[in-house]
Amino acid sequence: MKLTDIPPHIADLRPPWFPHKFHEKYKISCDYDDVEPYFHLNYYDGPLSGIARCKDKYFYCQAIYDEDRHFWASWELTEEELKNVLARHEEFCKWVGDHTTYKQDEEGNWFREMGTKSREGMDNFYKNENLPKIDLAAIQSRDIFGILFNPFRNDWR
Repeated sequence: MKLTDIPPHIADLRPPWFPHKFHEKYKISCDYDDVEPYFHLNYYDGPLSGIARCKDKYFYCQAIYDEDRHFWASWELTEEELKNVLARHEEFCKWVGDHTTYKQDEEGNWFREMGTKSREGMDNFYKNENLPKIDLAAIQSRDIFGILFNPFRNDWR
């Protein structure tokens, strides 16, 4: 199933639910609590896309509907994509800040530390032509791995 195949409401479709697809491929059981936010890539009044992990597997995830960000599509990352995504995120944290990175406190609550670095640091990142490239369009053109609930918020758990 491609992202373009998803109808105006998920209820009109029998989607490939993430835990089922994960078990089918890896022969490892998981549930939605096993899907952890790592960092978001696109944000407008909340995350729109980002990287999540489940039992040491990494996925690019995107909200299916802009208005209701409850349902997300996920695509498994190739080794090369993962290498580039993680290297680029490391540079982002170094020069811009780690405000996109999700961390867990002692009680298991997810949070982000807010704040960015200097303008000079941001220029070092955003004007750097040597950063690893991430072709999100190529990732999104592949079949969806699975549909999951918003991995970047606790309100659905």
